[in-house]
Amino acid sequence: MKYPRDYRHYVGGDWKWVQEFQMDYLSKCPDFSSSKRFLDLGCGSMRLGSKLIPELDAGKYIGLDFNEEIVKIGIEKEIEPEILENKNPTFIFNGEFDLTEVEGEVDFVWVYQVFIHVSDKLVQTALNNIANKLSDGGVVYATFTNAIAKRKVSDDYVYDQHQLTFYRTLEKIEEMFATAGLSLEKAGQTPKGGLIVKGTKL
Repeated sequence: MKYPRDYRHYVGGDWKWVQEFQMDYLSKCPDFSSSKRFLDLGCGSMRLGSKLIPELDAGKYIGLDFNEEIVKIGIEKEIEPEILENKNPTFIFNGEFDLTEVEGEVDFVWVYQVFIHVSDKLVQTALNNIANKLSDGGVVYATFTNAIAKRKVSDDYVYDQHQLTFYRTLEKIEEMFATAGLSLEKAGQTPKGGLIVKGTKL
């Protein structure tokens, strides 16, 4: 397989720094455990997955992304074959956040720096689909750029590494979560000041 020089930068750069932040956040998160079924929504080139999959129980990791090529490059470059064999992760590829291929329920959904590039329409679709797959007591953690929108945004989802950031007020985020039947609470910040929120079934 041919490896793009920027397969790590494709997911936003700062590979190690952001990888370490995510793993540290999850290790301290009271809702997280290795036995929970984990959905990595927007798994990209395995920045999180390469470190998380070895820590989870076998069969507990599900990664979804629209870019099959970049995911497969990340798997081949970042994860040892024996880890894949022993941990048996699942990967799903589509750009509509369609979770119909996910068998059963999920316990922990992680959406890191994905919704900041996605229109309101697709965020709502994703949240609706997540809520339909979330187990009783399950949680979703997602990041947003929390600010008053100052740019005209589109309903088209075209991620090309130059996609403008979608800014949303907390009230708008709460509205979208509520529409999906999810509660919302603040759960921290990303290293660059983004908002991390937690949702559970209402």
